[in-house]
Amino acid sequence: QTLPPLAQALPAALDFGSTLNTQNVVLSNAGQGTLSLTSRSATQPWITISPVSVNAQGLGTYSVSVNRNGLTSANYSGRVDFNTSAGIQSVTVAMRVGAPQGNGDVSTLYVLLIDPLTGQVAYWTTSQASAGNYPYSLPAVLQGNYYVVAGTDMDNDGFICDAGEACGAQFTLTDPALIRITAPLTLGAFPVTPDVGTLSGATSGSSSVNGISGKHRLPDRNGGK
Repeated sequence: QTLPPLAQALPAALDFGSTLNTQNVVLSNAGQGTLSLTSRSATQPWITISPVSVNAQGLGTYSVSVNRNGLTSANYSGRVDFNTSAGIQSVTVAMRVGAPQGNGDVSTLYVLLIDPLTGQVAYWTTSQASAGNYPYSLPAVLQGNYYVVAGTDMDNDGFICDAGEACGAQFTLTDPALIRITAPLTLGAFPVTPDVGTLSGATSGSSSVNGISGKHRLPDRNGGK
C-alpha cells in the first residue's frame, strides 16, 4: 500500500543569533506519492527565502536570510511557511539585533537527556552561569543512547528552544550527536545561542552523528529529575 506524501522541512528551527545572515532549509517528501510546493512565505519583512537547488515540484534546498538593517536592538522571531499539496510545513526563525548582553549569561539553562527512540526526556538538570559558561553533569547510571540538548525557557511555557530562546546541542544544534553512555567520559563544551556562552559537562559515551531539531517540552519542574 502506497503511503501518502508527507512534507518535511529540516531543520525545523533556525537561530541566527546576532551574527549569522543566511542558513539553508531542505524541503522534502518524507512519504510516498507526489508532493509539490504551491507557495512559500515569511511572516516578517526582515526574513527572505530563495530557492538554491530545487526540482520541478519545488522540493530541495532553500536559503533563508535575515536583514537587521533599521531594526532596534532586541530579540526577534518569525516563521517561514511552505504551503504544499500535503499541507503547510513551518520553520521558526530567531535572530538578535545588537551584541549579546553582558557576558552572555542567562538566569537558568535547562539540560535535557533525550531518548532518540521515544523522544522523551530521560533525565534533566539545570545550570547557572559562571562567566558565560554553564557547568552540568549527567549520571553514568543512565546507560544507553541519548541526545544532549540545552536551552532556556524565557517565556515560562514549559518548552525550551522556542524561537528567540537560547538553544544548543552536543556537538552543535545543526550537527547534533547521538551520545552512547556506557562509562564516565568528559564531553566537550558546546555553544548555546543566541545569548549564552558555552556549556560543558561530564557524563559518559561515544557519539555518532544523527539529527534533532525543534523545541522540547520540559518535565514537571516541581517533580524532580
